[in-house]
Amino acid sequence: MLKNKWYSLLVFCFLFLGGQAQEENTEEELEYLNTNDPREWQDPNASKGLVSVRKININTANEEKLLELELLPKNQVMALIEYRKRVGPLISLMELQAVPHWDIQTIKKLLPYLTLSQEEMWAPALNQRYREGLHSLTYRTSGRMIENYTGLNGSMPLLLGYRFGYQDLLQWGFTAEKDGGERSFPDHLSMYFIWRKWKWLKDFVAGDFTVNMGQGLIHWQGFALGRSGALINAYRQGEFFRPHTGSDENRYHRGIGISIGKNKNELSLFAGRRLLDANRMEDSIEQKTWVSSILYSGIHRTQQEIENKNAWRGWSAGGRLNRKWEKGRVGLNFIAHVFEIPIVKRNADYNFFEIEGNSWSNLSFDFSHAGRWGMVFGEAALDKKIKHAVTAGWIKSLDAKLDLILLYRNIPRSYRAFESNANTSSGEAENEKGIWLGMNIKPAPMHNIELGIDRFQREGITYFNDNRTWAQALVVMYKWVPQKTMECYVRFQQQFKSQNGGYVDRKTNLIAAEMLSRWRFHFSIKPLPWLMIRTRNEWSTAVETKIKSTGILSYAECIIKPPLKNYSISLRHTVFHTDGYASRIYAYERDLPSNYAVPAFYEKGSRTYLLMQFKVADRISVSGKWIVHQQMNLRRHEWRLQVTCNLSPVGK
Repeated sequence: MLKNKWYSLLVFCFLFLGGQAQEENTEEELEYLNTNDPREWQDPNASKGLVSVRKININTANEEKLLELELLPKNQVMALIEYRKRVGPLISLMELQAVPHWDIQTIKKLLPYLTLSQEEMWAPALNQRYREGLHSLTYRTSGRMIENYTGLNGSMPLLLGYRFGYQDLLQWGFTAEKDGGERSFPDHLSMYFIWRKWKWLKDFVAGDFTVNMGQGLIHWQGFALGRSGALINAYRQGEFFRPHTGSDENRYHRGIGISIGKNKNELSLFAGRRLLDANRMEDSIEQKTWVSSILYSGIHRTQQEIENKNAWRGWSAGGRLNRKWEKGRVGLNFIAHVFEIPIVKRNADYNFFEIEGNSWSNLSFDFSHAGRWGMVFGEAALDKKIKHAVTAGWIKSLDAKLDLILLYRNIPRSYRAFESNANTSSGEAENEKGIWLGMNIKPAPMHNIELGIDRFQREGITYFNDNRTWAQALVVMYKWVPQKTMECYVRFQQQFKSQNGGYVDRKTNLIAAEMLSRWRFHFSIKPLPWLMIRTRNEWSTAVETKIKSTGILSYAECIIKPPLKNYSISLRHTVFHTDGYASRIYAYERDLPSNYAVPAFYEKGSRTYLLMQFKVADRISVSGKWIVHQQMNLRRHEWRLQVTCNLSPVGK
């Protein structure tokens, strides 16, 4: 066994001779979200650029810590843990190639976040956590100007964030921000404190925090990717408690939470208050007040938006009873909500099963187990009206060249949960029954094929469908990496779904099939160690009510990152032309550290951006982005600036 271990190490050294760690690339996963609204990472200071990222020890990190990276599927995490138990601690990061089901591309993506440095095996004392923690301060602002536009461009958005952290064991901080057009700063203020791993105390969190339960059937407020052929997207993974460090003004709890545990058992409890934006309605004659809808944009520019701010108050409480063993875990989750003002939906067929009244509650059981026959996981849930929902999955690495995913969900039209985020087409745990098959095929080290097939149906009426509907989606991607400095892939994505076909004789319940297809060719090369050049061409075709529209997008990008230098530069020029919004195309963009954008491109135009990141001193990093967006007859100029200051002594 030891001989094989050293042999694998030598092979890995040869493969990576002269190589360097590459920047994490989550573009494909983010673009699979198919969202028109750019989302933020939970922590605006968690850098993906020049600001340093705290690394984790590959020999001491547990399952939760490894899953927290959001770069590994659970079967690979369990394979590493099993390898450490069987062979012992890794003697070099290069030895990761010997771990079953780990491939070179995965390891190269992980290397910037891993270390073998010696860490204390016990939890440090409170005074040590405070002395050795990292303080940082972030200031962010942006602005824009639209040529030939007489409307109000609005005031500049502002964000000020302070963070303190010693690993993940002791953290506190605040975020103060306002969006563009909002009148006062701060429009939103958020604070948090979290203390972890002290004797029987696993977690103690106060202030603003998010809660993730099971596979998202009853409650999930964290970041989650959509479905593709990638294994990492199948299993919802995230900490139960996480401090709310982002600028989202709605999806979090404000209160207190605690996790206690001994040996293999753990109990987590929390309680908090909710202040949400909502459409508040009043009937002065009957003296009734109710909420017709909840608003999640967080924007407060107009008088109506200001009146809707914090118009709805509620309280939430819940918890989880969790038991772990060597290869799996089971958990019992529960959550209850009480609302100050009842929810009353508009009288429409698609609102028949929506949450109404002054309270709501959910209960679920979730599990995961990794064994000889692969990894199985799932969740079964009930809501207040004893309506049930189920999701279950299976991940199996048949050999080093083939991984298989099966994901089944059965969520009836009558089931509801408040702030769910399950692995469904819309993200919401409601009105969907289907099965998803994913395959990852690696016939040779330089070749990789991802395949995702999804077919589902909806029994109930929705806003866009007046009858039972069905849909099926296909994603195929072939990636070729002939050498570590070159990569190209081709991706085909197609989706069929049934939806209202429009107005015919004043009827809206005519169901028609719609189709969306996208072809993409992406190529990147590093002709020099400090230079990366990337190009992409993508074509889209959409058919809605027998009306066909097409689109095309092309971009060229240059990324300059000189080794041992304190700056990086990214320049991209994009041109696009589509027949309308139906054939829009999404493209990931590099942005300020810890942020990203996936804008939708439609109609005719171009977009150019320049992103520059500098480390002007040992403690100060500055990032700036300039964007020129031309669409039809309007030209928009945007700029963004972020300054991050490390307040800790140098070397800490």
